Amino acid sequence: MDLIISLMEYAQGRYSLVLLMVFLLTFAKSCAVISLLIPGTSGLLLFGALASASPGHFLLMWMSASLGAIGGFWLSWLTGRRYRRHLYRIRWLNAERLARGQLFLRRHGAWALFFSRFLSPLRATVPLVTGASGTSFWYFQLANVSSGLLWPLILLAPGALSLSF
Repeated sequence: MDLIISLMEYAQGRYSLVLLMVFLLTFAKSCAVISLLIPGTSGLLLFGALASASPGHFLLMWMSASLGAIGGFWLSWLTGRRYRRHLYRIRWLNAERLARGQLFLRRHGAWALFFSRFLSPLRATVPLVTGASGTSFWYFQLANVSSGLLWPLILLAPGALSLSF
């Protein structure tokens, strides 16, 4: 337990570095290309404990994580929009994955994009498919920003609250 406490004190002394790591983690976890390779959920749960020092620390970490999540989805949407005709050539993004993402998007609309943030396999494909399908920028951003604010909050809060009791 002493080791964990000393590591937390060390990290809180370099909080700007922690915020950068949280931003990069959520950005990578929200990018279509590398989302499936990064174990971001457990990382955010652990980072939440570092935000337990004060409400200000939690707010900064939540905003850093949210900006990363929103930016990652946005980059995926832009990639899908730019390379819509070439998506089927990407090895890891086979036709079946794209078809499942398109079906999910057609069936549920903006809610598909919102809920794909919370389901890892969909997080890797739905923003890309949304861009490729020609979804409007504002329609996409509505779902992107709302889910990008909620997803990190849900993952950071348990760690932050666990050490404050």
